[in-house]
Amino acid sequence: MTPLAVGGTLLWLAAAGVLSLFSEELAATGRTWWIHCALYGAAAGIPGIVTMIFHDRGRKRRRAENAE
Repeated sequence: MTPLAVGGTLLWLAAAGVLSLFSEELAATGRTWWIHCALYGAAAGIPGIVTMIFHDRGRKRRRAENAE
């Protein structure tokens, strides 16, 4: 699950980067919140990454215990 969380976070960052290229046009139409939304999505992905790291470690541990 960790790669999925990392991938999602990177997609949010990529979206923020692309949107920042159009920041003047977004500001002219009152849509600068799009950039903020993408940045908040990336920021929300960070706890998700940490959660998935712990989840994957626990799953690996449980599988090792069950294999014994």
